[in-house]
Amino acid sequence: MTSASPHAAGAVAPAAADTLALGDTIRFRDGRWVVTAFHGPRLFLDAAEPLEPGEPVEPLIILQTAVTSAPDFAVLNRAAPRSSLPGRLCEFRALPRDVRKAALAWERHVKEVLHQQAPNVPASTPPKPAFDPKLCTLRQRYQAKADQLTQAGVPVSAATVERKCAAWRKEGLMGLVDKRHLRTATSHGRVDGRVVDIVWEILDDERDRGLSPGTLSRLIDRVQQTVRARYAPLLADPKTARGLVISPATFYRLLERLGITTQNAHDTAARHAAGPATSAQRPGSARRATWARWPGELVQIDTTGLDVLVLGDDGRAIPVELTIAVDVATRSIVGSLIVPKLTGRTGGAGRWAAGRATRSFDTMQVVAQTTAPLPARPGWAPETFMEGSDLPFENLLASDPRFAGAAARPVIKPETLVIDHGSPFISADFTRACHSLGIEVREARLRTAVDKPRASYCASLG
Repeated sequence: MTSASPHAAGAVAPAAADTLALGDTIRFRDGRWVVTAFHGPRLFLDAAEPLEPGEPVEPLIILQTAVTSAPDFAVLNRAAPRSSLPGRLCEFRALPRDVRKAALAWERHVKEVLHQQAPNVPASTPPKPAFDPKLCTLRQRYQAKADQLTQAGVPVSAATVERKCAAWRKEGLMGLVDKRHLRTATSHGRVDGRVVDIVWEILDDERDRGLSPGTLSRLIDRVQQTVRARYAPLLADPKTARGLVISPATFYRLLERLGITTQNAHDTAARHAAGPATSAQRPGSARRATWARWPGELVQIDTTGLDVLVLGDDGRAIPVELTIAVDVATRSIVGSLIVPKLTGRTGGAGRWAAGRATRSFDTMQVVAQTTAPLPARPGWAPETFMEGSDLPFENLLASDPRFAGAAARPVIKPETLVIDHGSPFISADFTRACHSLGIEVREARLRTAVDKPRASYCASLG
């Protein structure tokens, strides 16, 4: 299909099989359809207009490739641009059940206001007059929904309904969650982080100059003086001063949370300056070891050199590196790759080959392995085949024919991928590839074993 000028009359946007999005209006079989859902390789389409006047059209479920390969297929109207960021489904699942129920209930009301009809209602059912866009403006629908909820015993205003609709459009289901349940705890509570930085700065300065820590009240006075001198313009505005100006009682609670006392102030500052490697295991640490509740919620990936030599393609013994991905919930290895590592002098005298042999392309291959069955190779023992494992082979084969002849390795697509700060993982290519698959990338803290223990342990076995 050739692209036309966007200003040409009747121009349509060129589209490929992987560019359809929810809400797109397409031309197919001489009709106009709206993409309402995706389920594996299938599309759910609702008729944008009846093929024949007066006759309702049932939703169409069809293979996406069958639609995009049709001679008359075209994208007539694009929905809002898709975000490159992954969804927050795992974050929503972690919320309390009553919070999730409240958000889902609000989503039903929001969809009725914006989409004329509540979810799971047949397309042939006409919308209620109060929510019919042909009869009511959007503001009138806001008010109608507010009146409906108030009569049902949930008093809300039209402004609240409007705010919920705007939040749903911007953030999806997470925008409807009560924000009180999204606040994350920190070691310093609600005190501005800049105040905490000044506390460590003053203690480090005293330690470097060989001064005694003195009393906590003296430390508090020095911190307050530094805040007033450094942030004087911000303190004039009550909004920006919030968190910077705190009471002595709050200061003492802050020092207690940070583990600072008169006796150990400088020792605590030294541990903090040394980094998380020495402080992550302290009792009462703000961050604990990571854990997962279902397969794929958290997958850890790591690369290490193996303490063995292997025979290369040329028959010589060479060192290698292993990249491994481990699912935290099931402790399963869901992806692995071994690459040869070049060592020694190369390219003439004085030049030494060093550094990681694994590149971002290799790490992306490991991530790709988590999304598809691994074909068994010739010569592998029968025990390594999926067919002879404890996994439900018949059900897996029915869902994906690629499980025929596959190795006995589970297919678990990550929702969140924990990486270290190695160059193959922090590259822009690796991050973009994960985001395109809907995978959130989370960096582990420097020198903090509890953030990525599974993959690090498996890698250390080499």
